Amino acid sequence: MELRHLRYFVAVAEELHFGRAAERMKIAQPPLSRQIQDLEKELGTRLFDRSRRKVELTTAGVTLLEHTRRIFEAVELASRETLRAGRGERGRIAIGYPSSLAYSGLPELLRTFRARYPAVEVVLSQLAPQAQIEALGILADEPFVCFPRSRGPAFFDQLMRLCHEAGFTPRIVQEAQQLDLVSLVAAGFGVAIVPSSVRHTRRAGVAYRPIVGSPKTDLRVAWKKDNNAPVVRGLVEVVRKVGIQRARAPS
Repeated sequence: MELRHLRYFVAVAEELHFGRAAERMKIAQPPLSRQIQDLEKELGTRLFDRSRRKVELTTAGVTLLEHTRRIFEAVELASRETLRAGRGERGRIAIGYPSSLAYSGLPELLRTFRARYPAVEVVLSQLAPQAQIEALGILADEPFVCFPRSRGPAFFDQLMRLCHEAGFTPRIVQEAQQLDLVSLVAAGFGVAIVPSSVRHTRRAGVAYRPIVGSPKTDLRVAWKKDNNAPVVRGLVEVVRKVGIQRARAPS
């Protein structure tokens, strides 16, 4: 059962006339009749009584109309609420603040924010500055997904070193190929540290955040020293040129 079937059904149920319903839905009458027949076949019951030169709802049709109207009300509500959430007008935000802000600055900020976004739930926590810093982006307790060390020992060791310097050892719960890590994150397995280029791989439910300090990894090109083929020299020249341009480009 699809929403379009239900829209056609509501049109016929309200007009009680296939011709007017077809005109209202801006389709020809035969396709509309087929959509209703398909819906009746799927439900296994007749929705309209067409036996006496007029169209009437059956008992089953009346029941479906009641439920369908509630369905469309729910769809309309979901659409509005989704749009509001996308504009930042709904949701939940957690704010950590120092005690010094409680009597000067915070009330004005909250009053203005709540006036503009009344449907957003605001959760307040009084935290010292260092505690606020530690609360932002903390990953120590999160499960990690990572590629096997054998696939890139140097890069793997660099990632582990970053975590150790941040004061924790990552709890790896799943290993996979690097390009599959985003899919595992999207599936809820955990978080992952990936090259910045992977951020172009879009997945629903996945957010990319830069690591503080923007750690770098060298990507090198190697070739046989005695290979002086013009095509090799040409490729190396292009790599050097592109690398310089990337290095000069703003981050």
